[in-house]
Amino acid sequence: AFHLARIAEQENQPTKVLQQLEVYFRNPDRATGVTPFRLLQAALEALDQSDELLPRLKELLQADPENASLTYFLAQSELEAGRLDEATARFEQLRESQPSLDADRGLIQIALQQKEPNLLLQRLSDAVMRSGDLTSLADVLRPIPQDPNLWPVLMQRARNQLAVADPQQMPRALAIAQLALLAEQYEVADE
Repeated sequence: AFHLARIAEQENQPTKVLQQLEVYFRNPDRATGVTPFRLLQAALEALDQSDELLPRLKELLQADPENASLTYFLAQSELEAGRLDEATARFEQLRESQPSLDADRGLIQIALQQKEPNLLLQRLSDAVMRSGDLTSLADVLRPIPQDPNLWPVLMQRARNQLAVADPQQMPRALAIAQLALLAEQYEVADE
């Protein structure tokens, strides 16, 4: 049914895509990742029914609560819809069950939207602790140093926390240094 849904999409038949996905979702194959949910999203958009996406994804998640791809796609969809509390809860759930760069990316995007420097510092240091560096998050992080309201506050909070000389603050220092390097602000990275 999944392959028939993909064929229906290529033939620009969104109603048929939905019909085939209904069959597929009764016995899903997790190896397909987020592709079935993207197909669902595209079909609903083509039928001008985008507002049905989140309820359908939530319904699917109730039937398959351990599906990490579905949880991620729902969290990302909630983030895009501005439902930050729901998205945060799902990304945190993902990070706890299957730590991944995608969960960190989502949580950092939420902290950026909320313009919360302390939360952003925490999310950045969590990502550094898990992956060792922030290079793979460069696309999300690059705008931070250009934000005249966020960057100075973020830097000051980082300096204040690092002044305590607590070894547990080292991931934050590393996160800020890497962020500064990504932004080619070498004098900040040297601090």
